[in-house]
Amino acid sequence: MLVVQPNAYPELSDLSSPDVLLCNEYHGGIENYTNQSIVIYSSFGEVCKLPELETVLSKFKKSFTIIITHRNYPLSIEQKFNCKIVKVKYAYAYYSRNMVKQSWDKGQSAAIIKKFLSLNNRAQWNRQALMQFLIKFDLMKDFYFSYWCEDRFGVGQKKVYDRTNSIIGATWFNQNLDLEKLYELLPIKLKQDQFEGNDWSAGTDFFYQESFASFVNETYIDENFDPYLSEKTMKPLAYGHPFLLFSSAGALANLRDQGFETFGDMFDESYDHIESPQLRFENLLREVIRICKLDNATLANMKNHMIPRLQHNHNHFWNTLPKLYEAEMKIVVNQVEHILSTTALNL
Repeated sequence: MLVVQPNAYPELSDLSSPDVLLCNEYHGGIENYTNQSIVIYSSFGEVCKLPELETVLSKFKKSFTIIITHRNYPLSIEQKFNCKIVKVKYAYAYYSRNMVKQSWDKGQSAAIIKKFLSLNNRAQWNRQALMQFLIKFDLMKDFYFSYWCEDRFGVGQKKVYDRTNSIIGATWFNQNLDLEKLYELLPIKLKQDQFEGNDWSAGTDFFYQESFASFVNETYIDENFDPYLSEKTMKPLAYGHPFLLFSSAGALANLRDQGFETFGDMFDESYDHIESPQLRFENLLREVIRICKLDNATLANMKNHMIPRLQHNHNHFWNTLPKLYEAEMKIVVNQVEHILSTTALNL
């Protein structure tokens, strides 16, 4: 079930009228559409992929639609449908506004107990594959790791598990494992995990304090060079935590474009350019093996070297990004108001 989240762009709330329908729900929901002459449609959540957008626009075929988005939709959409695209570059400040703010010291500690933190809730092949990899190479001891294998759509957990294994296939990181026996381990939970895997709370402090880096296992992993980043990616930024990120190709470049800093001198970040999700994932696993071979003193020195970037990411997430977004949205609102006034004259 989708969690109800605050409106995607609250600054748009005053733009609705009897002739203008504002669809401003996080997940792109549509309510009360009765062929209004103009629709302002925004979506921030996971349902803003291009095919879903085209389905939505086909429902608005009797209206002129203004699309408010952080995605890079092709301009051909404007010709195909009666619409105008307005881009919001700094939209990820949504998370800064809606997560509980964490002070810098909440994520810092001198003692490294675990190499990685990776909390995984929903059943997905990359999360199940990470579990197999950790068991195969005896690395579970180096992780704060969970995998709930949540059956989000009620298919049946065993069916979801088997389907996920069919996607993973037989490969080097699960060779000779008894996958039926592994099912008996599920769900893998951490007793101290108070926020049920990946949810909308900021997290549990000591997971970040006592681990070297996060292994972020994103939901959408095949939207190459136009990635959708969820709260999972935001959490290490919010805590000032190093991270490896399994998302769509170009996700790290996207973060840098947002003003964040990554760790290419410490980690092999070449995976960000690999278009195949499977090959990109395996590249990350090999980097995990390399890091897990390092002793905690070496990792502490590496983390100390990264502190200026971690502080930057923490400050950028909580302070700078919201200011950039606020300034940008003043321009966006003015732009939408201009489109509304111009469109109204032509209706």
